[in-house]
Amino acid sequence: MKPLICAHKGRVYNEITKQTKLAKNKDTLQKTKYLDISSISVIIDWLNSLQLSKKYINEQNIYEELQNGHLILKLIQLYNPQVEIKGIFPKAMKKKCAIQNLEKALSIIYGNNPYYYSMVSSLDIYEQKKKKIHILLIQLFSKFEFAILTRIATPLLNWYNQTLRKFQVPLHSETLSNPFDVTPRVHYKEKAHLRGDDSPNEEEHKSGETKWKDCILKSFASYVLFKDKTEEADNYTPHIVKDFSDCIKIFLIFYRYGYITQEQFRHANILDIRNKYFFLRNLLKKLNIPIVLQNQYFNNPCEVAILLQLKFIQFFIRNEGYEKAIDLDGEHFFFSDLFRQKKREST
Repeated sequence: MKPLICAHKGRVYNEITKQTKLAKNKDTLQKTKYLDISSISVIIDWLNSLQLSKKYINEQNIYEELQNGHLILKLIQLYNPQVEIKGIFPKAMKKKCAIQNLEKALSIIYGNNPYYYSMVSSLDIYEQKKKKIHILLIQLFSKFEFAILTRIATPLLNWYNQTLRKFQVPLHSETLSNPFDVTPRVHYKEKAHLRGDDSPNEEEHKSGETKWKDCILKSFASYVLFKDKTEEADNYTPHIVKDFSDCIKIFLIFYRYGYITQEQFRHANILDIRNKYFFLRNLLKKLNIPIVLQNQYFNNPCEVAILLQLKFIQFFIRNEGYEKAIDLDGEHFFFSDLFRQKKREST
């Protein structure tokens, strides 16, 4: 970068800050405002699975549900119980009270970071500005769940695979090596400045693909932008979807640990896909396991939704005392205990 004269110090500062990690992350988030709410529907399913609202959240009422800030504060308390939040207005019927709730929530989420804090304001949320709220939802999911999923996906799937191999139905190798399905396609390799498959340096090619995955998985914003493009480009079905979309391998896990009988498993195996999902949801509800996989996944399963559901199931089994249900990272699973406690209080 060429040095500029003193009269343009402000421009120098702006040019430098444009290159920082925070500024680049902000640019990525800004691009997500052009996405339709259906592109991030998994976030709505995630919120519903936690049962933080008395209403069933959908693509139409989510903006109203977030308006007074109480739902966001409950989400923060669920994932960060160590954070003490005083002066919450549960109903917040007046604008002043709602804004106060929202300001408290945003100050915790953004940590007063100017790069992020300026993106979505309390007034944006209160006035139900959809594009701004989409950015907030992406940040919330990325902060509380996606960052965890990217770290635990491999050991989580390896745990499932150990059991499934005993039934001679192991997971695809691609499911284990690339659960989020971010292997660069031909039309993306050139853009990422990676060498093609005919590269003479195989190690360099593998290193390039690793860097590609790290770049895409650094946040939910970058991932959802990538997936939105790939869905337009082809009709490729990820291997993790092929493995779990019919629910059979999930039923095998429940059968292995004694939550369904052999007769129930055989019955589930012959059901059509709609009734398989119905059976799975009833089982999850009976066991007080958060339900992520909803009806819309009959024909269009989502990798992130599948991984999130698998995580909730795995933690339930581990929490029941089974030694082979590995402790992926205890600090990331505490909320399930709170979830169960809430369920008991409501009954």
